[in-house]
Order: sequence, then C-alpha cells, then structure tokens
Amino acid sequence: MKLFGSILARLNAAKGSKNQIGNYVLYRIADYENGFYIIQLINTKVAFQKTFPDLISDLETLYGLHPVQACFLGIEFSRLLKTNRCSEKIQIKNINITGQSFLSRYGAYELLYHKRGGLIGFQCKESKKTLEKSAKEIALDEEIIQEFDAAHAFYIGIAAGAQFAKDARDETPKLNHLKLVVG
Repeated sequence: MKLFGSILARLNAAKGSKNQIGNYVLYRIADYENGFYIIQLINTKVAFQKTFPDLISDLETLYGLHPVQACFLGIEFSRLLKTNRCSEKIQIKNINITGQSFLSRYGAYELLYHKRGGLIGFQCKESKKTLEKSAKEIALDEEIIQEFDAAHAFYIGIAAGAQFAKDARDETPKLNHLKLVVG
C-alpha cells in the first residue's frame, strides 16, 4: 500500500503537480466484519483489513477516505470515548488536529472555529461566506459534510458524536420518587 502511494507521489512530482498524495479520496470502507474494517483502494480490487484503533491511528488512510465515511469514524471514535470502551486494549495514538495534515486540502468548506455550545463555524472557500451550525446538523446533512476535507469531517464527527451522547443522556427519564407523608 505504501508502495502505491510513493509511486503516485513520484508521478505527480514528475508531472509538476503541486498536489500531494493525501489530496485525493483514495480509500473507501467496503465492509465491516468481526471487528475489522475492510478498506478498499478506489478503482482497484486491492483491499486490506484494519481494526478501528489502527484505522484511527493511520492518518494517511483516515484522511484518504471520503468525508462522509471520515465523519462516521469520528462519531464512532467519540462514542467509544464517551462510553469508556476505549480501554487499554485499544491504544489510539494522539491525533494532531492542529498539524499540517489538518489543513483543508480540498472541499468547498473549511472549519474556522468550534464554540463551547457546540456550534461549528465554517466558511465557503469561494464566496468567503461564514456559516454556523451544530456539529450534529452538519454530520446528518450529507450534502454539507461531503463538501469538507476528510480531516475536517472527522473532527465534525467527533463533535457530533459528543452531541449525540449528550442528547441520549438528557433523554433518560428521571424518576420522581414518591414520599410517604403522614399527617
């Protein structure tokens, strides 16, 4: 897999292209079985298996996914963190969301900020118009999420997963305990 990536990068460099290997959607999640995601290289029959922690830790594969699938993985990652199922068996490396790989490489929108209340500010690259929506709204709207870079979609997925978990916690009915009043 690394060999294919290096060959493609060399071909792009030879053509004088300034695009890097990570600027394209290279992978797709084809299936999930027995704890393994089956990742397929786009337009080929090449497929390989990765566990969830391996997939999250491999930024080349993660950022090579379609934004909708990267958002889904972000939601799953957040769900694992919120339910404390991310134990010592699942060792996930630190993800640097402020590094070079988090910059918007493609897509019509780019992230600007994330407010405490859960609103995410993003900007249209063409019109420079700034919009604000909740992470949950963005994640559920396929037309919007696919216009983000995969790295940004993954971050939106993490934020949306946290909002889904918070909403589920808030929806649990609180029991009113009856008190016996003698009088």
